[in-house]
Parts: sequence; structure tokens; C-alpha cells
Amino acid sequence: AGANMAMQANALPQKSANSDGYSDMPLNVRQKTAISVIEQWQPVANEHKKYVSTALTILTNVLYKPKELKFQTLRLSKPGVKKKIVDVNGGVKILKLAGFEQAISDSSESILRIAPPATIEEFEQLTDIWLILLKTQFNWGIHPDASAAKNGAALPSKFTVPNNLASQMATYFEQNEIAKSAQFQSFVQNSNNIQLSPTALERYTFFAKAVQLLIANDSHNFFDIDCQNGLNDMDASNVAAMIVSEICSGYYDEDEAYTNLILAEDLRIMAQHAGHQPNMAAYPQLQTDSNEEKTAAVDAEDEKSPAVPKEEEKEDNGGGVCTVFDIGCGWGNFGRLLMDKSLTAYLQQIEQESSEWKTVKIYGFDIAPDMIEICKQQKFDRFYEQLQAFDCQRDELTQYKDGSVDIIVSCNCMMQHKKIGHPNEAFLIEADRLLKDNGWMVITRRFHGIHLGLELYAYLMIAQQLGWKNVFASRIREIFYIGWQKMKKPN
Repeated sequence: AGANMAMQANALPQKSANSDGYSDMPLNVRQKTAISVIEQWQPVANEHKKYVSTALTILTNVLYKPKELKFQTLRLSKPGVKKKIVDVNGGVKILKLAGFEQAISDSSESILRIAPPATIEEFEQLTDIWLILLKTQFNWGIHPDASAAKNGAALPSKFTVPNNLASQMATYFEQNEIAKSAQFQSFVQNSNNIQLSPTALERYTFFAKAVQLLIANDSHNFFDIDCQNGLNDMDASNVAAMIVSEICSGYYDEDEAYTNLILAEDLRIMAQHAGHQPNMAAYPQLQTDSNEEKTAAVDAEDEKSPAVPKEEEKEDNGGGVCTVFDIGCGWGNFGRLLMDKSLTAYLQQIEQESSEWKTVKIYGFDIAPDMIEICKQQKFDRFYEQLQAFDCQRDELTQYKDGSVDIIVSCNCMMQHKKIGHPNEAFLIEADRLLKDNGWMVITRRFHGIHLGLELYAYLMIAQQLGWKNVFASRIREIFYIGWQKMKKPN
């Protein structure tokens, strides 16, 4: 599995051949094995609590600072490591399940080491064990924030994943004088207040104005991939770019057992609401148009908007064109991460290894013209064939031809905020019209709980009725993602 990340190029030497069988272990088995180790810790002792805290620190450092080599090696003879990790029953095993491997250093010392995570699967397995330890800590009544606990803060009533974006953004704002201005604060407050910004257009217009204030004097830092503001970190756009690169390169591995495990709790929640059965008949505006009416509508719009390249269109180099729609493109972060070879190796990987596609063309759509304007100001529009201010919740995509798109991606746009105008599950019906047979629908979104439940329910129901194949569902850190493939319908 997967396209390497150029920004994580400083890899360790090759892993040892002796992997104890963990390297080939299916992801769902990793989860169950880690849980079985923790369940054996009865009664729960102080050493177990210290282990969970220490192991969480180790995994968090690798997940959030994957380029820093100092976090990728553990000396097992070091007194603190021996006491808190090695001497705990199953302690080393859990770290191996997360991706660490035992080896002998050049100085003949026993170590655990991990290569910088570079593929979807490697990030998944790290995240899985990290989440299990976080949930264990919560179940044991341990406050996730040690400093808050010392100040007498009560344990949160509901389990949540750490909000890395909020904490990093707060730190960034504290260090930025523009962010302290009354005008900036007003834009941010208006963007986050549903009474003041009841629609998606209003919300992201205010957000764009806040960003424009910041970048007036600080554009390079704010958009730099290494800027610690949370937005350029391993967020929804980066995860989507990784997924699309693996799909295009033919690397994406299907793990049905693991996907079913991830969705198991969501499916249980759905079963409790069986009386609420979303179906395509609930969206008549997308059901009544005949194919002839759709074709006529497309023909009428041909002069207004260029058609997406046809399936048979080829580049001079003999490779095919992969057409990607970016729904809710914002300032174009997905496009630059996928296409800018100076940031990541994604596009280069596709060009070198894809037998089907040699060229990727992205079409970006966003409800807020101000967001698209930022994209153009930063010259990120060079990564897109076309950018348009569209309301994708409505039928504004009908001008594009049936079966003309290979991949539709939504980064932190769909599967949330549908009451203010984000595209909802009905969009899958329009996506089915746009996608070619075997085309892909990929949704990534930031999510700080464990299970999406009813938020995911309607999407799965519609996808099932469309005959789509649920290929993957998982998460990397606080980013949940899911992908379907449109299957060719029988004649």
C-alpha cells in the first residue's frame, strides 16, 4: 500500500526481517489483539496506568511529528523505558502492533524502532492503537489532559479525540498580532456563530475574510506546509490526497474485515433507527429527470462551461486522463497537495506507476467566491483545470456530462453541517450520475468522536441503494474517511 510522502523522506534504515509476524497482521486482528492484552490487566494497577500514558506519548509523537527521528527509536535498556514499557506484561507487544519493530542497534543494544509512516495502512495501524489507548484511559477514569487534572478539572462526560487543530490554531493566533485585532476576531466570531452566519456561504465568506487579513502580511508562513497552525498539518485534504494518489497508482488495498469492524458500531446505531430509512425517493428533484432531460440540460449549458474531458481523451504521452472533482475546494489545499511535486510525491507516483492514468485534472467547486479568490491569490489555481463558485447542494453540476468523472472527493465539506447548506447525502445521487463505472467517491472529514452513527447512516443507505461498493472506512488521527466505488450496473 501506498504513495510515499516527500515531506517524510528522512526514513530509518530498512526494518529487520524478524517482524514476529506483526508486519503482515491484518488491521482488524491488530485491534483485537491489542484489546485482548489490555483486558488481561486485571486488576488495573498503577503500572498499567503509567504504561498507557507513556505509550500514548510515544504514539502521539510519531503521529503528529513523523519527521522527527528522535521519536522513532526506543532504547529498551533505558531505565524509564524498561520500567514503564518492557516490564509491563504485553507492553512491547502493543507498540509492535502499532508498527514498531524490535532490532539491535549498531552499539548492540536492543531497541524498538519505527520508520516514518508513509502509507495509508501505516497511519491507520498507528491510529488504531492510539485510539484504543485513548479509550482505555477514558474508561479507567484518567483525565486526558494531565495539567487540567492537576487543577481539579472533571473528567469529560463523553470520550473525544484530541482536537489538534483547535490547539495549534489557538497557539498560532496567540503569536500573530493580526489575529489579535478586533476586525479579525469579529470575522472569526461571525464565521463560527450559526445565528450570525446561518448559511454555508455566509460562514465561509467570513472565514475567508479572516484568512485574507492574516495573509496580507503573513501569506508564506500561513500556507507553508510546515506552519504549525493546524490547517496545513495531516488534515482532511492531506488524507484525501494520499487516498487519491493510492487509488490512481493502483495501490489501494481492500480490507473488508477491517472496514466491517470500523463500521460495526455505526451499523448497530443504525439498527436502532430502522424506522428511519433514507431512500432515493426522498429526493424527488434528483429522481424525476430522465436521461433525455439531463442530456438536453447538458447540451444547453455547453456554451457556458467547458465539458469535462471525455473518457476516450488521451494525452500525447499515451496515458489516460483522470478527472477529479473537488467538492468544497476552499483555497485549493487538496489540489496543491496532490499536484505540487515540491510538497509531496503523490503526482510523481501516479505518473510513474499508473498504467491507466498519466495525467490528473482537477475541477474545484466551492460555495464561497472569496475562498476561490484566496486560491487564485496564492496561485494554487495552477493545480486546477477550473475553479467555480457553485452550490453543490443544488443542481448546479447538471451541466457536466453523465459518466465523465473518475473520482469525486470532498475534504471536510460533506457529512457535516448540512443544515446550513453543506452537500448532504442526496449528493451521492448526483455523484452516481457524474461518475464513470468503477469511479470513486471519497469523503474525508475531521471528527473528534469515535462513531459517526446517524451522521453516516443516510450516506450508507443511499450508497447501498445506488449499488455502490463500500471499499474502505477508517481514520487517521482525528480524520475519518470513507470511500465507495460505483459498480457497473447490469444491462
